[in-house]
Amino acid sequence: MHPQDKATFVKLLMTIHSGYGKTLEEGALNWWWNLVRPYEIEELIEGFERHGRNLDKGQYLPKPADILRAIHGSYKDNALVAWTKVDEALHKVGTYASVVFDEVII
Repeated sequence: MHPQDKATFVKLLMTIHSGYGKTLEEGALNWWWNLVRPYEIEELIEGFERHGRNLDKGQYLPKPADILRAIHGSYKDNALVAWTKVDEALHKVGTYASVVFDEVII
């Protein structure tokens, strides 16, 4: 986020907390800001919305990791996506041809 996004982020976070019947301490606000600063405000808004729509976890006040998981998916989600790419490549090119994946780790 850019420094000018901080006011929007603070308002968003305070609204989220009040929606769960909680208050936001200044130390917690600084903790949040430091953890999510590398993300764009639009990504964070989407992450909060996804968390709120999650029928299992949306009933709880989110922590930064919950929002980042909503943005990126969990490690299990990402592993499943990677395995799906490998499986598709095996079916399309076979086992003896070279394949270049979009992610180096695959």
